[in-house]
Amino acid sequence: VTGSLKADKIDVFGQQVTLSDTAKLDASAIGGGGQIRVGGEYLGGDGTVPTAWRTEVAAGAQLSADAIETGDGGRVIVWADDVTRFFGTISARGGAQSGDGGFVEVSGKRYLLYKGFVDTRAPHGATGLLLLDPADII
Repeated sequence: VTGSLKADKIDVFGQQVTLSDTAKLDASAIGGGGQIRVGGEYLGGDGTVPTAWRTEVAAGAQLSADAIETGDGGRVIVWADDVTRFFGTISARGGAQSGDGGFVEVSGKRYLLYKGFVDTRAPHGATGLLLLDPADII
């Protein structure tokens, strides 16, 4: 994927998923963050959502599911059944006026190379969660 996408829900699925340095996926909204799924669903899902074998998120790639004014940060999943290589940036922040941080998962079922940045802070609420869930992490 290259370029920008803005929507409440963004799904990027395929056997091999690559978000380039210019990829910008934005599911942010005034009243609460949306959802972004890259390569699959939470913990690989239940078989109803396609899963990638390999997923790579380049250093310049940005995924945003922020609550802009009020509400909780959104939900961002980056998944692969084999290897996930994550170098990008994910933001799932709580609203500037109220709300908690969101939920982010960056996982490779077998291997995870994680050199990116995730922000789930909330100025007026609880910080959100980041789940890293590989068999081996680098």
